[in-house]
Parts: sequence; structure tokens; C-alpha cells
Amino acid sequence: MGNIRMLGTSATEPQYKCLRRWLTKVVSFILIVDDVNDLYGSLEELRHFTNAFDRWDFREIEQLPGCMKICFQAPYLITCQIADEIETENGCKLVLPHLQKVEGRYICRPHAH
Repeated sequence: MGNIRMLGTSATEPQYKCLRRWLTKVVSFILIVDDVNDLYGSLEELRHFTNAFDRWDFREIEQLPGCMKICFQAPYLITCQIADEIETENGCKLVLPHLQKVEGRYICRPHAH
């Protein structure tokens, strides 16, 4: 989490407004998912929840309670939007798999980094 916070505070120039917006969304989801991990779900549900983020796989959330499904679906959709914006603005391709890999590490395991 410290690395993400540091990146956001060092990108203060106007040309980094998209980066700050994207980081705000990602950090917000990290905090929400961390709270869900702490407050909801059995150990088995949390395994599926974590696996869903590790693999970005909707099949992992089929057996989860509604609040946990939403906490997977919202970051998934936002990550797709961020990847699309980066690809459109910069002409890059294949951004989504890289974002998913990085976010998967932080979203369900924010304290491990």
C-alpha cells in the first residue's frame, strides 16, 4: 500500500490527472475488499474470493454471498475501464492482463506488500 500511496502523491503534475483518478479507484477498492475480508465470509468463501482476484475468474464467485460478488465485480469492471482508457489514450495494447496481475496481488492481500 505504501508504494501506491507514494506514487499517487508524487504524480502531482496536471498531465498525471488520469493516473491519480485510476489510483484513487484502485486504492478505494483495496480498502473495501480488505474490510470485506475482515468482516464477511467463511474461510472457504475467502479462499474463493482470493482465487477470483488471483485468476480474475467469475466462476470463483458463484458460491459467494452477494456483497462479496459485488466486491469482485466492481473492481473487475473498473479495471477493464482503466485498461481501455490507457489503451485508447496511449495506443498501448494488452494492458488489461498486466493491470489484473498487479491489482490481483494488492486487492486481496494489501498487507502483504
